[in-house]
Amino acid sequence: MRDRLGEAVRVGAISEEYAARSLAQSEVTIARTPQRLGKAYLCVGHELFSSPEAQRGFDRLLGTWGGEGIYWDADSPIHIGRPTILVVDLAYDAIPDGFRASLTNALRARMLNAPESELSQVAEGYVTSDVPASAIVDIWQPGMAGYDRFDGLPGTPAAARREKERLTMKRQELSETIRLRRADSPT
Repeated sequence: MRDRLGEAVRVGAISEEYAARSLAQSEVTIARTPQRLGKAYLCVGHELFSSPEAQRGFDRLLGTWGGEGIYWDADSPIHIGRPTILVVDLAYDAIPDGFRASLTNALRARMLNAPESELSQVAEGYVTSDVPASAIVDIWQPGMAGYDRFDGLPGTPAAARREKERLTMKRQELSETIRLRRADSPT
């Protein structure tokens, strides 16, 4: 993490103060959640990216920089770089046992075309070993069809429109609050 933050400072993406604060916060986060270290998040099933509820879970993961150790407890996470999803093809035996069980259940549900209410057709888990470059099948980023079809993910045109609408509403609320305060204050 120290190297990642140092490189961001070196290229001018973040200030030294922000890096120092992020490093201190990350040490607290890591001490609190050591089980998250050295893992790559994997998921199976496009449904994870399709439902609005699930997409909100990806906002920070894909919309902020640095990994969970840096942004998890950050007061003001930064938004640099581009959200990226790697599509991988891993050998079944390369998948850890805990993830293998949910993956097997998701594949079984898909083969049976079972309703989501009966069997989950999605699986989530982590791998702790390196994912070899040869296992990367595709790379999805905003502006690419694979990524943009999930219009709730950070960086998509639909997400940008929603953020613009949210900021417009905030400005309108603030303007109304100021107007009401002025109307209530004695002149």
